[in-house]
Amino acid sequence: MDKDNYGLAKLIQVQKNLKYIEFNGNLFVGGEEDYDPFGDVGKALIGNSDSLIHFKAFFCGNISFPPTILPKLCNLQKLQFLIPHLDKKYEDQLKISSYPNLRILHIENISPDIVAEIIEKTGGNLKKLLIEKYHYCKDSKRLIRSIYKNCPKIENLSIVIHNYNFMEFKKLLKICQNLKELYFSILNNNDEFEEKSLEEKFDDGGILSELLIDDSTSKFLNYIKFLNYWKISSNNFENFLKNWKGRPSLTLINSNYDDFFDSKILKKYKNEGIIKRFEIESSYYFLD
Repeated sequence: MDKDNYGLAKLIQVQKNLKYIEFNGNLFVGGEEDYDPFGDVGKALIGNSDSLIHFKAFFCGNISFPPTILPKLCNLQKLQFLIPHLDKKYEDQLKISSYPNLRILHIENISPDIVAEIIEKTGGNLKKLLIEKYHYCKDSKRLIRSIYKNCPKIENLSIVIHNYNFMEFKKLLKICQNLKELYFSILNNNDEFEEKSLEEKFDDGGILSELLIDDSTSKFLNYIKFLNYWKISSNNFENFLKNWKGRPSLTLINSNYDDFFDSKILKKYKNEGIIKRFEIESSYYFLD
């Protein structure tokens, strides 16, 4: 997108049944306080808000995207809002928005409480929740509860878990029986930036592996990606894989290059078909 969006606004305005729109690019606006590159586009979008079911905004840089559009898009089935600097004015509008038909939410740099506000008004239809990065993640309890209370159909989920919320996460695994793909980070105590001791990392790994192999966990789960640095002992890892037998072959993705898993154990259970694929993938971003 560029500064001359009048033609785009007119194109949107004349559409009779606009269902999908995507804004994708770099836009830097500086030194022009009165300039609103999306003013006409925003007005045109509001005129098509009833028919829009897929809205994607992906920008790098400083933008002047009108946040008041967000509550107007009440019939969305897919919302992708990927803006590196998602400030309070956008969160405030998302907080009051209601998307009862929403099936996919893909968002970046947002607080867990705002995500909870959104999914509590999705009518139980949400199947995919992907959060690239959290903004100020003090406690994940409300978000976890919102998911297991409001997302019975969830299949793909990224979640941050504080180590004192493991029991809430256990409830999520028990209730969300359609879960297929899980991306998660474990945070320590009340400080998302606090570095854990090696012993704490091993403890977290052991507890989490027990939760994942519990009989009540979704039998469709076949993809797990670890988004931050934690460890699991060789004994706990092997016990986890032994108990995975009878479930779908597992894809394991690790986001750091440390010796996170025992290579001999990986090879053994890959040969047995328990592990389908194992990869090191440093990217924290999700495929569209």
